[in-house]
Amino acid sequence: TVESAASSLISILKGFGKEADYATHALDAINEVSNNFAVDASNLTDVLQRTSGTIGQTGTSYEELIGLATGGYESLRNAEMVASGINMISQRLRGMSEDGEAVEGLIPSIEASLQKYTNGAVTMIDSTTGGLKSTYDVLSDLADVYPTLSDQARAYLNEAIAGNRQNKVLVAILNNWKDVESAVNSATNSTGSAAAE
Repeated sequence: TVESAASSLISILKGFGKEADYATHALDAINEVSNNFAVDASNLTDVLQRTSGTIGQTGTSYEELIGLATGGYESLRNAEMVASGINMISQRLRGMSEDGEAVEGLIPSIEASLQKYTNGAVTMIDSTTGGLKSTYDVLSDLADVYPTLSDQARAYLNEAIAGNRQNKVLVAILNNWKDVESAVNSATNSTGSAAAE
């Protein structure tokens, strides 16, 4: 309904701290990606609504979240599962539990695992600012080396980053990274898509 669509859009915009004038781009991006990838607008919006409040705080952009949602949904075909997985991954990469409680030692533990199993190719630390990289940037760096890792290294990293209940979402996203990047590009360059349709 118009009411539920408006409510979803408001929730997404609030999650990213965007004003109402961003709504046109938000709709264009959803429309363009749902037209070009194996995710419909309803399920894509569902994932965005469930995750925007969490991932919007990690430095990940709206378009990058659309890419992550698309990559996960194309494989798993379950919006709620993908949203839960993205939230958990984002929380863990910020040293938090699923309930938003700080977990002492989690960030150093994940960082040590990334350094060890990727031979230093992936880090959570932004070398310029000294802060944490965005969820998208960490996963992008990991996706570059993921195919070259041993099964044991992948299993260990999946557990470290996503926990034992959400690692299938992480695997789906990383194994479908080409479409993640393509969906980000599609969302970024979507101006006028909704109006044209």
